[in-house]
Amino acid sequence: MNIRNLLSLQPIPDTSVYKGTLIESKMPEILTYLKLWGNNTRGLWAFHIFLGIFATFFSLLAATGFGGDLLSRVFAFVAALSIAFLTAFNLGAKSNNTRNAWRLLNTAILRFNEGLLGKDEVINAYESGEAMIGGITFNQTKIQKGDTITPNLNKENKSNDHDESAV
Repeated sequence: MNIRNLLSLQPIPDTSVYKGTLIESKMPEILTYLKLWGNNTRGLWAFHIFLGIFATFFSLLAATGFGGDLLSRVFAFVAALSIAFLTAFNLGAKSNNTRNAWRLLNTAILRFNEGLLGKDEVINAYESGEAMIGGITFNQTKIQKGDTITPNLNKENKSNDHDESAV
């Protein structure tokens, strides 16, 4: 592996390796999806890494108070926003799901090229890969009534450890 491939996040081979193969002549649209999934995986990984570096860097700047109070608040906001995007859209899991779908389809293509699978099985692998990738999910922590207990700060009622109105 050369440094160019490492820096450009290329863990997924290009579909040009399938030039002149059976899959290219019989089911070229499958190679389109394989390439798309590979590109999506690289993009999601790059965005995930970018947000992680951004969050870490700006958290450190905010924690050290670099640039004064106002600038530290801006750094903290940028760090919090980066972490929010990382967690809210679960980019790590999405990129892993896309990579796993790519692996499934790529394996089916390899087997198709060797005559071990037919078109139906390749289509089934594509369908399973699409199900693995899924849609975009948004994770949001929901607090329901009764999830938290508010301490009773009223000293007159010592027998009650928490505020019943919060339950």
